[in-house]
Amino acid sequence: MSLTSLPNSLIQIDKILVDFSAMRIKRSGTWHKVESKQLILLALLIEQQGQAISRDELLDKIWPNVIVSDNSLSKLVTQLRKTIGDDRNDQGIIRTVPRVGYQLIATATHLEHKAASFKQQNVAIVGALCLMLGGLFSLGLSHLSKPYTLGDDYTERRITQRGGVEQGASFSNDGRYMVFNYRAIGKSNTDLAVMDLQQQISHVIKNANYSEQRGVFSPDQKWLAYIRNDALQCNIRVISTASAIETWRLSLDSKLADCPPSLHKMALSWPQDNQLIAHFNHNVVRYSLNFEPFPRAVDSPNVIVENVDELSVSNDHLFTLNTATNTVEKRDFYGKLLTTLSHEERGIKKLAAHNNTLWLVSNKLALYKQNKRIGAMNIEGGDIDEISINTKNGDILLSKSQSNTGLFSVSSDGVEQLGSSMNAVRAPVVSHTGNKYAFLTLNKRSNKADVWLSHVNSDSVQFITPLSKSNVPELMSFSPNGNFLLLGYLDSHLSLIDLTTKNSITMAEGQFDNVYWQKEGDGVFYAKNDGNSSNNWYFDLSTGLAQPNAQSLVLDFMLANQEYRTLMTTGFRNYANHVASYLAERVFDPLLIDNILPSSQLFTPSVYRDGIYFMVKKGETLLLFDYQFDSQEYREVADLSKFSNAPNHTLTITSSHDGKEVLVNLVDNLQSDLVLISKTTAN
Repeated sequence: MSLTSLPNSLIQIDKILVDFSAMRIKRSGTWHKVESKQLILLALLIEQQGQAISRDELLDKIWPNVIVSDNSLSKLVTQLRKTIGDDRNDQGIIRTVPRVGYQLIATATHLEHKAASFKQQNVAIVGALCLMLGGLFSLGLSHLSKPYTLGDDYTERRITQRGGVEQGASFSNDGRYMVFNYRAIGKSNTDLAVMDLQQQISHVIKNANYSEQRGVFSPDQKWLAYIRNDALQCNIRVISTASAIETWRLSLDSKLADCPPSLHKMALSWPQDNQLIAHFNHNVVRYSLNFEPFPRAVDSPNVIVENVDELSVSNDHLFTLNTATNTVEKRDFYGKLLTTLSHEERGIKKLAAHNNTLWLVSNKLALYKQNKRIGAMNIEGGDIDEISINTKNGDILLSKSQSNTGLFSVSSDGVEQLGSSMNAVRAPVVSHTGNKYAFLTLNKRSNKADVWLSHVNSDSVQFITPLSKSNVPELMSFSPNGNFLLLGYLDSHLSLIDLTTKNSITMAEGQFDNVYWQKEGDGVFYAKNDGNSSNNWYFDLSTGLAQPNAQSLVLDFMLANQEYRTLMTTGFRNYANHVASYLAERVFDPLLIDNILPSSQLFTPSVYRDGIYFMVKKGETLLLFDYQFDSQEYREVADLSKFSNAPNHTLTITSSHDGKEVLVNLVDNLQSDLVLISKTTAN
């Protein structure tokens, strides 16, 4: 039963009466107004009463063309239960169906409106009016369920268009100047530039043999701070901008403070004269400044927040994003949590805040004001790597990038590309013997992945199967005999693909850790978390059955024993960080040791029988190394600096069990421009 086909829009459910036309519910003799989305949810449940409706179907029909979190649906169900007086524990009207969705278990009965006081000749008129009201109500609900589109209110203008990468933009307080960094094609370092937005002219401020980037103006605009880093050191420097812009490049610079040398993520904010906020890797750091006789940090930097993936600073507040939990938090300048902001977006990648305005970037660009979603606009012409706000006029600046993520074979003979990089190659894995490899290609529009298989020294590629989930699995591994492919979403399920028949099955559902192959390759060991405890299981490939098992090997044990290294998978919690920590304790080169851990967040290391392949990113230099377990020595395998890491996800190193076949997926031909989005109409 749909909304438009509800006769007279009056339904009896248990002890409540629902009047869809008047958008109200009668409970315990009293009428109560009902919010439109609660009515839409209730109508969908009535339409399929007695049947379980999946969460995905409800999300699609209640929020069409809008990406919202599962939490939004859970909240809506809770609100509807409260409205109709349905106890969450008893669930006498709406039942939660685990792993599926929701079901209306109470009987819904259609009632006719009473017409005793009407004459017989008025029945037709009343019926027509009811139909008219029902149609208008359905039209109103349809309108209410459609998201507000921001696209018509904003115009987009590309303000830079040079070959290379343009990022790290921020504005002066008066809105006239924009500082950004630029790396030309073929160069390994970045230059610092400032654009006069009134004159539409760019001036290069710093261009040396090291990277100078992430510039930010002081509140009074008399100073410009920026980060200078190379393979050896990192420091925050400052120049005077009190004179005409044409003379800024001649200003002498001085060191403001030191910063960690091993940075793969960095940003600066200067919200107050005596406070500088930095975002280094996943930490938010506060510097206290003194201006006598020139700006400098007066004490050691203070880490005020940890585990931060993205940061935006507005007035007296910090807005932080944790991408793993998809949470946005508001904090003060000392890092104290003030509130966790509610939102409807899935997979947030970036954020920018000013006053009561918050922009969130996922697969759309969504606007929130005073914690209320105003609307969203589609993202076209590239991925959004960064977002910032001109606080003077509210303009939005995006760094939009386009790139190819390809698969490359690395050896002493050089680097060779394998296949096309047009479809964003992800999660490659080499078989134990090194004779074949599998990988995913990601469709950027649908964000769905396909599994492919190819043999080494062969140009043919075989399509295996599409994946139903939109995110990339944390685990993909060949069985020792090469006949099966194990895929793992550690927070939801493990699945197995038979590469001969191309059939796939779900091995287990839940939360997983310590996933590795049985020694003869006949099965898979894994630890499964059932809430309060973790139990060890073994899945037998021959029978297709799982059974409890006492065996569970930890990562340290497997790294220390050669016979178990080739049985390892990436299906261990914090696998990359754990392997990188193991390396950092054994690699004593001061130029490498501080970069191993942060680099593991960009490229997942690969453990094989005799060693570990790992990547180190130092500034714009990208090097592949091979560590040997027995000798505890390491060597540089290849300089991959002409490639780049991915801005928004981790890339993968994979190798055969003997280490002779090595594949890496790398970002090739990264290009980005700065795009200004301005409001054109009143909201």
